[in-house]
Amino acid sequence: MEDVAKAYDARFVINSSELGEDDPLKQNEQIRLPHGEALDIIGVNTGSLQGKIPTALPSASGDLLLNWLKSALEATNGHWCIVVGFHPLVICEEHEEQLEAKKI
Repeated sequence: MEDVAKAYDARFVINSSELGEDDPLKQNEQIRLPHGEALDIIGVNTGSLQGKIPTALPSASGDLLLNWLKSALEATNGHWCIVVGFHPLVICEEHEEQLEAKKI
């Protein structure tokens, strides 16, 4: 995870694997923030996207996921929204040239 964060210059990384299915990030939820604001968290099963560019997905699987995500985003009314994928889209290898080849 550290290598991917460095490669993409990520400012922060959320690891939701420690709590398993009970992790609040794996359930769509709205969290109240100070000053009356709200944060919507949407969990997406990204297993079908692993190692693939979304535009290269078979239309049935890609369209279903995209339509579900659009509906979930349209249903949010928070001031902030975070979409969390359950599976990494890029799997880090030891060699940087392999990581570069898999960048999305």
